[in-house]
Amino acid sequence: MATYLQLCNFVLRSLNEVELTSANFANSRGVQTAVKDFVNRSINDIYTAELEWPFLHSDTTITTVAGTAEYALSSGYKSVDVDTVYLIEASTDIKTLPYIPYEQFAIQFRERDLDPTTTDNRAKPEYNYLTQDDKIGFTPVPDKEYTIHYEFWQTHTDLSASTDEPLLPARYQDTVVARSEYYVHQLRSDLQASTFKHAEYEKRIERMRIDLINKPNYMRSTSVSSGSRSGARHAKYF
Repeated sequence: MATYLQLCNFVLRSLNEVELTSANFANSRGVQTAVKDFVNRSINDIYTAELEWPFLHSDTTITTVAGTAEYALSSGYKSVDVDTVYLIEASTDIKTLPYIPYEQFAIQFRERDLDPTTTDNRAKPEYNYLTQDDKIGFTPVPDKEYTIHYEFWQTHTDLSASTDEPLLPARYQDTVVARSEYYVHQLRSDLQASTFKHAEYEKRIERMRIDLINKPNYMRSTSVSSGSRSGARHAKYF
């Protein structure tokens, strides 16, 4: 993928403006500084156009602590794939932890898990749930240290250094350029040019969706107990 400097210069060149160098990148002025801001804004627009762009996919692990049920989610996450949560024990023993909605956890398990008078409520976790304050929880409460893996999609972190590169695949860098040009034309109050560039950007985003987003055309049961509704689909994000 092109660097931050290269992306900015693609935009500046198309506008017939003076390009930046690695030597003066940090000391940009006027339209150059505006373009640097617009490139970051454009990348963020692309990243937020879909929840699950494949190039934003990542994964991480949590090491549990005995007696602690809930853990902060990875910094910079956008959404969590709750179908990918599994517990790793002894490096080779893997146990899937099915997802349950927070409401179901509250009704079925919270009273047991929060009982301060006993440690009998601690065991190897069976399920995962997402809280309303950006945490992932496990029930029963872990009784010892476990490694738990999950997958997620990232948000945009602004590019800063001239050599920084976005996570976007190289073949879609023209989408960043088109969106940045749109913002420059808006700044200059050039309605006709900004309308043209907005249309180009929308076409390129649609092309990315066709290329990258694979939506399943089936439904499956996510039932986790006899008391839950068979075939009900759970909310994957929060």
